[in-house]
Amino acid sequence: IWPLSMPPVLPSDETTIPIADVAPDARAYRDYLANRYGRRLQMISGVHFNFSLAPALIARLYDEVYHDQFATVKDFSDMLYLQIAQNYSQYRYLLTYLFGASPITEALFQTDTTNLPDYAVRSLRSSQLFGYAN
Repeated sequence: IWPLSMPPVLPSDETTIPIADVAPDARAYRDYLANRYGRRLQMISGVHFNFSLAPALIARLYDEVYHDQFATVKDFSDMLYLQIAQNYSQYRYLLTYLFGASPITEALFQTDTTNLPDYAVRSLRSSQLFGYAN
């Protein structure tokens, strides 16, 4: 497992970097990204959060604590996930900084950043100059 956002050494010929092939829709999306940004840029990792709470935990919290504040378990569950999403949004800058900052950069990603402010390339993947354009 490579814990940094920047990949280790990559081949100089990016056409030799394989594109993950898990499902037809995912493959089509990855092919689109490879055509738009190049395969090398896809190797810069990002943080993805996919999780859910156990239904038994949600039901127990509802039954023992929140049953008088919400009409149904579904209403309580929706509120709980909304609060989790809001907290994530509030601190996403910190996650981008911590997981996007990398102490090393492979030579093929190095570029002249001497005239840029220090904060401009903390996360190459998220930067306007070198990353994905969102």
